[in-house]
Amino acid sequence: MNKERYKQVMNHIQMPEHCEQQILEKIEANSKPVLHRRTWKRNVTAGIAVAACVGVIGMVSVSAIQGTNWIRQLFPNSSDDAATAQYAAEQAGNVSAFSADLKDLDAELVAAFADESNLYYAVHLTPKTDEPEKYTDQFTISPNGNYWIDDKTNYDVMTTTNSATEPEEDGYLFTRKIHLDNGTWENQTTFKEEMQAMLWKGEHYAELAQNFGTIGTISITIDLQTEPQRSVYTASGKWSNEKGFLNVEQVILQPLTLTIDGTADNQTNCAEQVSVVLADGSTVAGEYMTSGYRNMGIVTESLTQVEQFLYLEKPIDPTAVTAIQMDDVTIPITPKADNTILDPSSMTATLSDFTITGMDGFTVKPLGVISDGTNLAMVLNAAPDDPTALPEGLQIDMDFLSLQIDGKRIYEFLSSGVSTCEKGSDGEYVITCKMQMDAFLQEQAEVQFDLYTSDDSSRGTVAFHLDNIQKIPSTTYAADGTWKHYVEIQNSYRIFNIQQVTCFTSHIKLTGPMDPNLMAQPESVSVILTDGTEVTATDLQQGKGGTTAGYGILHQPDGTGVLEFDLSQPIDPNAVASIKLDDITISLTKTTAE
Repeated sequence: MNKERYKQVMNHIQMPEHCEQQILEKIEANSKPVLHRRTWKRNVTAGIAVAACVGVIGMVSVSAIQGTNWIRQLFPNSSDDAATAQYAAEQAGNVSAFSADLKDLDAELVAAFADESNLYYAVHLTPKTDEPEKYTDQFTISPNGNYWIDDKTNYDVMTTTNSATEPEEDGYLFTRKIHLDNGTWENQTTFKEEMQAMLWKGEHYAELAQNFGTIGTISITIDLQTEPQRSVYTASGKWSNEKGFLNVEQVILQPLTLTIDGTADNQTNCAEQVSVVLADGSTVAGEYMTSGYRNMGIVTESLTQVEQFLYLEKPIDPTAVTAIQMDDVTIPITPKADNTILDPSSMTATLSDFTITGMDGFTVKPLGVISDGTNLAMVLNAAPDDPTALPEGLQIDMDFLSLQIDGKRIYEFLSSGVSTCEKGSDGEYVITCKMQMDAFLQEQAEVQFDLYTSDDSSRGTVAFHLDNIQKIPSTTYAADGTWKHYVEIQNSYRIFNIQQVTCFTSHIKLTGPMDPNLMAQPESVSVILTDGTEVTATDLQQGKGGTTAGYGILHQPDGTGVLEFDLSQPIDPNAVASIKLDDITISLTKTTAE
């Protein structure tokens, strides 16, 4: 890149002043092109298979690295090229296909590897035109802004990218690194983007510039067969400069990526130097990901919530980091606790005495039943004796209103539930039912319910006995807070004084004095765990059973009430610090564990 090109690019990107000065100094220091000699034979062509891809990367040794610049071009501040090459070789199997269709250029893959959210590759480009004079030291290739991930355009996904083209002895070395800001690559993802060739200046710039433009596409398939390394840490520290501050709340580490989450008053403000501090006291520096749809940070949930992404100069062990260094501020980090304690294998109950009556024309078998004493989930298979005899579009499902547990019907419980039915290509049905109850199961239970078909021509009753139900304890907390619902037509508030919160693995129950006319719920509810994690709670207006449930609100004769919510993910009931209802946060004090 030269100064003229830099100025053109900067017309579209805003960058902190110190970063801009560093780039200008680097451009000045590298104003003369340097030719890099390739020291090994290139034996990978466009459209290679993964075995060839692994073979090329596996052949890279320290001596070969010294003769090429693909690592230095991808990681300009690399402090350990051998470690990076080793990591590239280990991750190379995650790239299962590469192809390039570029006008006037042969593309040969030099290296390609991927992890949970990053893709790195290097390609050697050889001109094959009859006009070799148009390829000069000022020639470059770069993406033109159009790319697709599994056929989703760049408007559907947010990425951070960086690419470079450098002249080599008999062509050019093009390197590219791509980071998904949100989410990860799927098990198999195809990344495809259009490339364009450009000429920035030169003796024949005026007449040669028109020869360039979009020249074709590069496509890479990522196949993550195993979950890459990833460690999540909690943090509590503040970095600031004259332009603002960043309160660091969470740090996510992969071997080559550092992600910093927190709240800030300036989403584009960044530290000049950022490093991770390893357990042995050494540090590894990070390089900001500056290209793409944002600069340095990205606003996530609000104007103050910011994520900053950095490439690390060499691979690290994500589990061996004790702190991050932002300029002269050291911020300790702590491994984030795993608050998900539901293990499906430990929740499997023993099912016996399974019987079905009256379901003519179907064979019904249980595929599995799990329960934690609060929640019950069942999966059944219903196979028609003669699929060809069934009416077109026939469906089969369970009847919630007929559900009985220990002889009590579902409307006697305050519960929520959902059932689904999927018909396979073989004509068989898989029925799934999930429910949460306030009258909790004991170590055993008798379950009975009806099945029905959508034409009501066939109906049967399913019954079974459950043993060995593992009941996960709930935790009761004392609370002292008030949530108010404003009734505009009456110009008054209906009040719920929350005095007790009972937390289960998958839902919460709030109790206390309640206005007898209150039937509304907060718009947003969440629990805040002791490590700072916030878990969203969902209302029960959809699928809530029972005539007295009141969409999750239950009024008691003594003037108290119950407000209940399902949780979006399982939690440890003992690890709750507070609850948040709309903009009201209520601290909790543990009283008992049932």
